[in-house]
Amino acid sequence: MDKRPNLKNAFQRLPRSSSTPAVILFVLASLFVALGTDANFDWNYLVSFINSNIMVLCICVGEAVVILTGGIDISLGATVSLCNVLIVTLLGKGMPLFPAILIMFAVAITAGLVNGFMVGVMRVSPLLTTYATSIVYGGLALVVTRIPIYLKTSELSTFYKYRLFGVLPMSLLFVLILYGIWKLYKSTPYGVHIYAIGENEQSAYASGIPVVRTKLITYGFAGFAAGMGALAVTGMIRGGDPKIGLSMPMTAISAVVIGGVSLSGGKGDVGGGLFGSLFLVMLSNIIVFWGINTFWQELLRTLILLASIVVATLLSQRSENKRRKGGQCHDKTAKQ
Repeated sequence: MDKRPNLKNAFQRLPRSSSTPAVILFVLASLFVALGTDANFDWNYLVSFINSNIMVLCICVGEAVVILTGGIDISLGATVSLCNVLIVTLLGKGMPLFPAILIMFAVAITAGLVNGFMVGVMRVSPLLTTYATSIVYGGLALVVTRIPIYLKTSELSTFYKYRLFGVLPMSLLFVLILYGIWKLYKSTPYGVHIYAIGENEQSAYASGIPVVRTKLITYGFAGFAAGMGALAVTGMIRGGDPKIGLSMPMTAISAVVIGGVSLSGGKGDVGGGLFGSLFLVMLSNIIVFWGINTFWQELLRTLILLASIVVATLLSQRSENKRRKGGQCHDKTAKQ
């Protein structure tokens, strides 16, 4: 069977993909780092790049899935903080690694399910719900410890430094697991429910789609993604910090928007959010390489971020308009 037509169709669909702007921005930023700075842009640099930004990548996966349903979750950073200090505390008290990981994930998923229950069953605004729970989860992290704590065992950090086949970092495996779960779920009818709810929740409910159950699963998965981020960052820094994830949610939401996921829900893909987050952290590296004064770094980062969101949104709208026009032309041709 000749696969060339399929490849041709794939390349033809690429410019119309909502993730394309984020991919282009990331490639351009990477080329700038490789050609315009003194950074040694090799495989070790890429591994270090993924390792140091694993937390935001994991949060982005969970955030993107939630936003696809038309919701939002700003409590994921606080969930990471809580899970981070929890597993360090459990290991510090002598609990074996595997049970400690299970308890941490149970807490992470429960945190997500609480959000899903409030949003899906109680009908509370996602923004208000997750803002309130972010305060609760962040407060619980401070209850566990008010100061940074350190791992007393090396099992988790050793596991995190391990490379599959001597090449692939374990941090990449964390992201691939999350993305793989999403792709499997998306390929089922339940994955279609997420997009249908994000497109029009009332119509989805009238069509018999289990809206409440889908939201519970979605927010539960976001909590699981936060747990993965916590596990990864714990292995990376070899300790816990009750404030480590508090600044991450807004970065994740910005990355998801740059990645072509509509804040109104129903449009986009998790892959775009990942490339959006990769672009943002690459952008931060560029600003550092420029040697700009610390007081101006945040302002410049914010301005470039705003410009990137605007450009990505305009490109996404343009591709969407082209897709709609193409569909209308196809319909007219079919009628004739």
